[in-house]
Amino acid sequence: MKKSIVYILVSILFFGLGWFTNKLNHFVNAMKQDKVGDYNIRNLEYHPIVIPKSSNIKLGEEYIADVRLAVVNTYNPPIVIIGKFDSLTLNSPGDTLKYDAKSQASTFRETPTTVGKHIWEGKIINADSKPPYKALFHIEYTVTQ
Repeated sequence: MKKSIVYILVSILFFGLGWFTNKLNHFVNAMKQDKVGDYNIRNLEYHPIVIPKSSNIKLGEEYIADVRLAVVNTYNPPIVIIGKFDSLTLNSPGDTLKYDAKSQASTFRETPTTVGKHIWEGKIINADSKPPYKALFHIEYTVTQ
């Protein structure tokens, strides 16, 4: 009787381990193909995130803000272009910020010469997505004496 119970428990244990190993292998293979089950990772929504070091600075201080994309492929990082844009077309003029792989952000820096509210805006492009993801962003900061 005890041998039968032990045999049943060991069988259940091995069945459970086999099922778990199968699921884990399926997940690993899906990750290798950029898919998790039927969910394609490349179809995630992307969101631009602007993180200022401070929203209020003194005159003469440098304003610094990181521009990030919520989902990033480090082999093909997003393109951040600064300027005022009326649309998401790729031919708009503007300065392109350099992507820093270490901080995983494109950092905007400027030293304002006047007191008051300052506005900067731009667009972020992730050419890795199909079609390329494009979004406009806008941020304000205040300079005091």
